[in-house]
Amino acid sequence: MKRNFCFSQQQLINRALKLSAACERDLSRLTGIGFTSDMLKNLTEMNADFMRMNPDRGILKEIAALTDKRKTIKKEIIKQIRIIQLRLEILGKQQTDIYHLLKNIKVHNVTDAVFLDGMRQIQSFSINLCSMGVSATLTGTLNGLINDFKTQVELLQRLNSERKIDSESRISLANNIITLMGRICKMGKLLWKDVDESKYKDYIMY
Repeated sequence: MKRNFCFSQQQLINRALKLSAACERDLSRLTGIGFTSDMLKNLTEMNADFMRMNPDRGILKEIAALTDKRKTIKKEIIKQIRIIQLRLEILGKQQTDIYHLLKNIKVHNVTDAVFLDGMRQIQSFSINLCSMGVSATLTGTLNGLINDFKTQVELLQRLNSERKIDSESRISLANNIITLMGRICKMGKLLWKDVDESKYKDYIMY
């Protein structure tokens, strides 16, 4: 959805409040050139709805925190994989399928989906690892980390989806506010042009 304004959320709220105050002050004069009380009512109500919307920076902060946590867990997973790989080397299991998988699996510069697909392959060897002499503690720790990583990825996907929906709603409402403010500002400037410079400025949107 196209964003038809250059204000921040708070700047637009403040500008709409200021314009509403000017309209209330000039109501009797504005009605003479086509302004209606419904226009003021709509501006006030839309701006109130806009104020209740969560600012995008709040969601972005949550996303950043989850992203950092996901990266930390991923590092721990890779570390645990290398520990298990080393354990297999000590046990002389370099010729096994699981050893080759651990050694060659791509864990850097891959998408979360590709990374998780590789982790699921490793998890499928959990029983085999135990039978080879790798402790249940090592495999259990790895499986727990993989499950935590999967949870973080799902949370990130949900937050990004919610952010997209919120952003579209916020942009749609803001565009409607801007459109209405533009109509009102034209009337206000027409009313006060060459009459009162201070009041004229109250109807300049940008």
